[in-house]
Amino acid sequence: MSDYDISELKDLKNFSVEIDLEDSLILSKRNSLYFSEKKNLKVKKKLGEFKLPFWKKYLIHSTLLQRLLRGFFYNVIMLDNGDIFVTFDQSIGLIKKNGKFEQLKGFDRPFRVLRNAIAKNSDGNLYFGEYLSNSDRGIVRVFSYKPGSSSADIVHTFESGSIRHIHGIYFDKYSDSLWCVTGDNCKECKFIKTHDGFKTIDIVGGGDETWRAVSLLFNREYIYYAMDAEFIQNKIYRISRDNYVRTELGIIDGPVYYSLKRGDKYFFQVTSELCPSQKDKNASLWQVEGNSVSKIWSEKKDVFPLVFMPGTIHFPYGKGSNNEIYFNCVGVSKSSKKTFRLQLN
Repeated sequence: MSDYDISELKDLKNFSVEIDLEDSLILSKRNSLYFSEKKNLKVKKKLGEFKLPFWKKYLIHSTLLQRLLRGFFYNVIMLDNGDIFVTFDQSIGLIKKNGKFEQLKGFDRPFRVLRNAIAKNSDGNLYFGEYLSNSDRGIVRVFSYKPGSSSADIVHTFESGSIRHIHGIYFDKYSDSLWCVTGDNCKECKFIKTHDGFKTIDIVGGGDETWRAVSLLFNREYIYYAMDAEFIQNKIYRISRDNYVRTELGIIDGPVYYSLKRGDKYFFQVTSELCPSQKDKNASLWQVEGNSVSKIWSEKKDVFPLVFMPGTIHFPYGKGSNNEIYFNCVGVSKSSKKTFRLQLN
């Protein structure tokens, strides 16, 4: 496995890295976005803010209330027209290139889109799905957004009883296709592929918790993912493009929400969710290189209950550079509100 070094970036304390570009970062702090060059992280230019009611904007100054209210950016995506598409808690909008905020239309109920779970296809259009409690197992929709529009459109509807919610939609540049992963119960766990923007869909796999996943990574030969299983041992898999046969790469210590690719290396974060499949209380960071899996960082969940969020590690959007990754933590005992840089040697 690669050698690595993890260090805290003190200039970014209380900020989260939302987009990792080659020479710069897009950061968030509460409901505001900032730009900073990597060579001088002390200088931050405000890009705009997500418009919130006064009471919520005031309350999320408290770290615990921010966590309780989920007062965070979940997705920050640069659009080809210069606007920034953002999801904040259960709301969706645009921070225009002139810094003004615009609420996006086309939704009849609030829902969350999980972090980094929006696909931007080769045309620059976005695809995302509803992540909501849905205890009565009603319909769940997939939306598409075209830059420059003021609203999003429904492009696919999962019928009542078929899934609980959508974990994420991801663009596979190697096959010019979209992949959608759903959950949560066994029959609701599905890997779905579409070549035509959800006009038609193919189910690649599903039916049990080994197909329960939140995020996917791609290369020319394989699709990589880690399980988000609540009740059985979590593992990292890769799927062959040729025949969709899965290969188990390794066992990990809990459910994975988020993942990140840098060069030929793949990173997965284990969430401290305190579920039956998780024996300890740690959030951890895992690396896959070739056929090998190794844990490279770990820290315990903090003392606050899950209503204040599980212990999670957040990765940014963006290509970044192949020799480093940035990550932030929420609900982790010694590392919340800190930004770390992992450098590969």
